[in-house]
Amino acid sequence: EIGRGGMGVVYEARQDNPRRRVALKVIRQGFASNQLRRRFEHEVHVLGLLDHPGIAHIYEAGSATISGSSWPYFAMELIEGQPIDAHANDRGLSSRETLELVARLCDAVQHAHQMGVIHRDLKPGNVLVKDMLTSTESTGDSTIADTIGQPKVLDFGIARATDADLAVTTLQTNLGQIVGTLTYMSPEQLEGNSEQLDTRCDVYAIGVILYRLLAGRAPLELGGKPMAEAARIVRDQEPARLGSVNPTYRGDAETIVAKAMEKDRSRRYASASELAEDLRRYLRSEPIAAHPPSALYQFKKFARRNRALVGGIGATIAALALGLVAVSIALIEAQAQRDLALAERERVEQVVDFQMDFLSGMDARAFGRELLKDQRDDFMGALEQEALDSDEREAAVASFEAVIGRLNGTSLARRALRGTIIEQALEEVNAGISDDPIIEAELRSAVGTMYQHLGLHAESITQFELALDPLRIGLGEDHPRTMSVMSRSGEMLMQAGRLEEARERLTVTLERRRRVLGADHRDTLHTHIHLANTLRLMGKQPEAKTHLFEVIEFSTQSNGVAHPTTLEASSTLGVTLIDLGETEEALQIFSDVLAIRLKDLGPDHSSTILTRNDVMVALFKLNRMEEVEGIARSVLDSSIRVNGDDHPISIRSHNNLGRVILDLGRPGEAEQYFREAYILSVKSLGANNEVREASAGNLADVLLALDRPAEAETFCAELLASRKSADPLRPGAIAQTLEQLGLCQMGQDRPADAEASFRECIQYRESLDPDHWLTHRARGYLGTSLAAQGRDTEAGSLLKDSALAIERLQDSIAENMREREVRAARRRAESQAAH
Repeated sequence: EIGRGGMGVVYEARQDNPRRRVALKVIRQGFASNQLRRRFEHEVHVLGLLDHPGIAHIYEAGSATISGSSWPYFAMELIEGQPIDAHANDRGLSSRETLELVARLCDAVQHAHQMGVIHRDLKPGNVLVKDMLTSTESTGDSTIADTIGQPKVLDFGIARATDADLAVTTLQTNLGQIVGTLTYMSPEQLEGNSEQLDTRCDVYAIGVILYRLLAGRAPLELGGKPMAEAARIVRDQEPARLGSVNPTYRGDAETIVAKAMEKDRSRRYASASELAEDLRRYLRSEPIAAHPPSALYQFKKFARRNRALVGGIGATIAALALGLVAVSIALIEAQAQRDLALAERERVEQVVDFQMDFLSGMDARAFGRELLKDQRDDFMGALEQEALDSDEREAAVASFEAVIGRLNGTSLARRALRGTIIEQALEEVNAGISDDPIIEAELRSAVGTMYQHLGLHAESITQFELALDPLRIGLGEDHPRTMSVMSRSGEMLMQAGRLEEARERLTVTLERRRRVLGADHRDTLHTHIHLANTLRLMGKQPEAKTHLFEVIEFSTQSNGVAHPTTLEASSTLGVTLIDLGETEEALQIFSDVLAIRLKDLGPDHSSTILTRNDVMVALFKLNRMEEVEGIARSVLDSSIRVNGDDHPISIRSHNNLGRVILDLGRPGEAEQYFREAYILSVKSLGANNEVREASAGNLADVLLALDRPAEAETFCAELLASRKSADPLRPGAIAQTLEQLGLCQMGQDRPADAEASFRECIQYRESLDPDHWLTHRARGYLGTSLAAQGRDTEAGSLLKDSALAIERLQDSIAENMREREVRAARRRAESQAAH
């Protein structure tokens, strides 16, 4: 007998044919349960898949009948070696030899992974190292041994096959059963759900083995600890850095080991081969792929070590989630107790109203303040428990503040709300929390409302659309709840740039609300405002203006001048007037609205911020630049505080400030704001989103101003593809991008390409207004591209006509652009005439 484990005994034996010594593994007497038989057969099957010098080979398997009982067995390669830790110690391996030994272990484990097998119980006792003979001297009388040796992986008894075909026949551990050896088990393995495991649990075990070989001890002390306590330590406690145990390993070696043992498997090496490659890069003195964790990530790990700190944050989120669960339970109870009687339906509606108020009433800014306050309070509380002198305490606080000072509480809150409250609500709905389609629709509407408040337009539209059909069928087209969801979905379609769909949805909803509720009802007026705004975005400003005057008249009579509905309609009218060139009138409207909102809501309310931005835009259009920059900066600061930095309103504020700075002649500084807006929009907003498109277009503009046309062209190409794939198409937006693209091509001495872009731009602009000043500007740009190709007669005519038309139409150009555009058109014509 040479070994004994949980289910089997291993003997040294002799195989007759071919004649060789082998290891013979047999199920222990008295342990031959059906489960152990299956595990035994599973190990045979797994070993049969593997063929690698670092994995013990299987030679034969079968079953012997002894005294009427069946005894499964298998014979495998006999490894004459020591466990990997004993081998390294007894051979006195250097640190470099130890790292190469572990790299060879990685090679063997990677082979198993490639064959679809996860070991799940890697530890020194399951890795024996066999001495190797690598070369023979010329005399042939002696050999030179490789002192590093070849690791051989044993004991695949709890390995898991990952491929689907084998999964149906291999051993399945009982639900929640923890298999493996605790010291070397990854945090996800300790959770006991075998379906959540992947090859990275073996990477973690190799990391622990490597730590033990280099440090001379295990990374965590688990001896004598109860199972639950040991599991908590593995999950929550960070081991001492390898470099703090032995300063020799500070730097890259410490980074490699730490990455292999990351508790978050997404930050671990993705495969054993990646770990092996980094070890060998280190041995060759090459840069390693792993990087030390950031300060922010280290702070998160500190938070995990100090559960009291996380407890405050967790309690905040848990309280919110508990409210949602309670409401969901109430919904189920209401559904179970009600019948079709009107009184019971009203009861359900009251519960759903509470649910919607609960979700839509979330204040991300307040929640963010609570998150950061909890972070600070609990950090200081946890710090009191640490035995630190005053200098250490001061350094810890300074480090903490350096990290937390870079966090935006509102952005954190938006992500937390999305990832906990909303996603939990959605999971419950998708799981069929109620078999009543109306209740499900109401819940989806509540989730859609929350997405709407967070500025997540695509997600909001999805939930509103899923809610609509059940409400139409169950409650009818004219029911207030059905119309409410229709109006909200129309508003979201507008904000997502799906203007034709928004117009159709809002037109139908407005007709129904007028008929059912009356023209002056608050809900009717809100739908009317959204329809007018949609018409404005579609380029139908005169029609939008007519609608808005009607809304303001009804709302003023019913609610008064200072009512939120009246103010919203007035603000939308102001934006429409700017589009029509009536900027002075718009500025007066915005100033009146701002005075009321400052008095009633304060400077940092979201509605006030929007009005401050409107005032800034009007001043910008009027070329009152001495007032504009300060307002643009304060609007951006306020929006980030209130909405978070990745909210569409904040991204738009980045763009606006960048546009102001660009117009003031500081393109280098403007680029920073446009690039930040673009990065945030790509991260937060879907394709074909108006704010994301504006960010790309602004970035192209500033790169052109900085004489970097090739770089600008990449953004133009992306933007053009996005705008041409939109449904419906927006000719004005496409024309704008084609004009930018033509300028990029001219900047790279490609006038023929530019000619094609400008001609296409003119086609789109003529479809909107053949006599618009932008149409004439595009004709002027076409003239410059023709001139660059030596086609002077065509160019001269176009450039002269363009300059005369722009001068004739200059009153329709915004004041901040008027003089510049007229002068530029003249310059283009005069340059060609002189030529």
